[in-house]
Amino acid sequence: KESYISGASNLPLATIQQGGDLLLPTTTKIYLYCRSGNRSAEAKTLLEKSGYLDVTDLGGMPQVVAIGGVQIK
Repeated sequence: KESYISGASNLPLATIQQGGDLLLPTTTKIYLYCRSGNRSAEAKTLLEKSGYLDVTDLGGMPQVVAIGGVQIK
């Protein structure tokens, strides 16, 4: 709600924690980020336990911006 990266899809951690189906093949490349990096790290662990094979945690918003992500408020 505070800011996001253009083109990103919002998937709340609670949805992943509840076992919500992403409707994506387990081979799909998934990049995660959140405001601070804590929730994205937890989401990565949960997705990998669910069988997703190519999950990258980019960390918090400051780290994403530092590697070239454009923050939209």
